[in-house]
Order: sequence, then C-alpha cells, then structure tokens
Amino acid sequence: MKLPDRKYFTIESIAKRLGVDIEEIEYHLSEGNLRYAFKNYIRGGEGDGWVRVSEIDLSVMKCVHITSTKKDWIILELFEEHGVAPVYPDRRIDPEFVYLPSSFPKIKSGTCIGAMNGWDEDYWGSYVMELLDGEKIIRVSDGGYPFFFRFGDNGESPSMLGVITAEELARFQPELATHDSVEPVEARSEKWFPFVPSKRDTGPMTKAIVLFGNSYYEEHGEVPSDRDLWDYMQSCKRFSTYKIEFHRKIDGVFRDIKVNGETAIDFGTWRKRVKRRRTPKGNGD
Repeated sequence: MKLPDRKYFTIESIAKRLGVDIEEIEYHLSEGNLRYAFKNYIRGGEGDGWVRVSEIDLSVMKCVHITSTKKDWIILELFEEHGVAPVYPDRRIDPEFVYLPSSFPKIKSGTCIGAMNGWDEDYWGSYVMELLDGEKIIRVSDGGYPFFFRFGDNGESPSMLGVITAEELARFQPELATHDSVEPVEARSEKWFPFVPSKRDTGPMTKAIVLFGNSYYEEHGEVPSDRDLWDYMQSCKRFSTYKIEFHRKIDGVFRDIKVNGETAIDFGTWRKRVKRRRTPKGNGD
C-alpha cells in the first residue's frame, strides 16, 4: 500500500531524508533559507484572522513594533493614544500553515517582530507571520486589534510545534542537497567526541554545551577544561542558532551565562551541566 504524500516534516526527518546532519538543517533555518511553519490554529472564518501587512496603515505597524517589546495588552492603549482605527481580518486569508519570517526569533528584535510572552515562558509569539510566497501577514482579533500568533511546545499543543512543510522544502531542497558543508550523519557518528547529547530533549543550554565543547575539541585537538569551554563559548561565533549572553561581571570575570533567552545560571551550576555531558574519557579537568 502506498502511503499518502506527507504535508510536513520535522527537522530530524528531513535530515534523515537528505542524509545530512541535523546541524545542517539548523544552519539553513538560521540563514533564512528555510522557514519554520506552524499549523494555522485560528482557521474557520470567525473570531481572530489575518490581514496583509501591505494593506494596513503604517501607524498600525508602529503600535505593533512598540507592543512587541512590552506586553500585548498595551496595543489597545496605543491605538487609542495615536487615534488608530481598528483593523479587521480579511476572511479570504485562511492558509493551512503560516511561516515564521525569522526561524530563530530574537526577543525585541528581528524581522519576526517576536517576543517571549510574559505570561507563559513555554511560548513564543509573533505578530507578523508569512504566507508560503513570503507575503507578510499579521494576526488580528475580531475586535480589530493585532495580536500575537503563539507557538512553541508546552507539552499540550502539538499544532503549535514548528515543522518544515513539503512545499517549503521543495523550494530549497537543491541547495540543501548540494551545500559544500554537508556531511553524512554516518561519517560523523563514527568519530569520538568528548561531549554527548542527552537521549531526551533538552534545552538550548545543554545543546550548546555539547556543540561548543565538541567544536573546541575539533579545533584544538584536545578536550577543553571547564574554564576553556566557558571562554570558548564567549569567543566562538560559528553557531548563529545560539544567542549566548554573559552577565554579572565581577573582578573582570563573568559569573553567569544565558542561552537563547533561558534563565541565566551561574558558573557552578553550568559546570554541573558540563560534567553530565562529558563522556568517561572527556573529563578535561
């Protein structure tokens, strides 16, 4: 029996399909060659909907930009303050999937106009999304106000998980398949690395420790000590999918680290995570 064609894929299934490392797919996402897609859970013709950014007044977008750096509820106050008329959904816009303009959104910046929602740390949100052809659209409520399109994994809403649609993949597959940096998964798995990923899904901090630790090993030919890895994560700029910040500088030394907007942890807590990801032969201290 022939199975129906798939509408979408996870990045893991795409990597397996193309015979490349998952990091290769993440690279193309971070460069904007591929976009994450999300099920349009506000379909149906009633309630919230979408309007094309090209068809709304610039004053609306000004309010949206301000709101995206604060709390979503202030949009009502801004509309009133600037005398902005309500914006109502165009019911003709009803796609099955909507696409994130920047697949790795940054808080308070970036083309996605995305910000972490203050009421639930498990969600990201973006006012502006895209159609398959790249046209920007904005979510608006039936009351006439722009509103976050929320996405992310809270363990309860699979429809809010990012995927790569078959249509999106078809547009960029030739580039993925011929990229010079493509390395077969099988070839990499035969190498020994001092840091191993967790068997369960982990946050960006743990993934970054493994990625940067093994990158250091490849560059220098030796296993990094904890301090070497800490310094390397400050200086290395190879991996654009990870936004690494250091905080609380005391006597010229940073004491806290944060990855991709997670809550910052201190050096001692970070070292414990590093220790858990080292292989038995990878204890560089």
